[in-house]
Amino acid sequence: MIVCTGKVLLEAFPLKANLTPKQQRFIDEYLTDLNATQAAIRAGYSEKTAGQVGFENLKKPQIAAAVSKAKRERSEVTKIDAEWVLKQAVEVHRRAMQEVKPIRNPKTGKQLYDDVACPRLVVQRLS
Repeated sequence: MIVCTGKVLLEAFPLKANLTPKQQRFIDEYLTDLNATQAAIRAGYSEKTAGQVGFENLKKPQIAAAVSKAKRERSEVTKIDAEWVLKQAVEVHRRAMQEVKPIRNPKTGKQLYDDVACPRLVVQRLS
C-alpha cells in the first residue's frame, strides 16, 4: 500500500507518466470542486460507474501524486492554505458576533430597515 506523503510519492511516480488523456482530464476536473464522482463524469466516464471510477482513480499513485502536486502549486500561487481559510472563518465569526446597533431615522427616531430605507438613508447622508 502506498500512502500519499507528498514529495516521496512525487519522486516515486513521475507526473504524466502512464496517464491517459481521460485520467489527465479527471485530474483537471477533480481540482475544480474536489468531487471525484462529478470529475469522472465531466472527464467522460460513464455516469453509472463514475463514483467507483473516481474513487479508484484517486487511489492510483500517479493520479494521487498529480493531484497533490497541483494542490500544492495552487496553494503557493494563491497564498491560500488551510491555515488562511481557518483564520478567515474565525474573522468572519468574530464580525458576525459583534453588536449591531440599529440605524434610526433622525427625524422620527424609528428604526430603519435595510429593505425599506437604506437607499434613502444613504442619499440623505451624502446630501
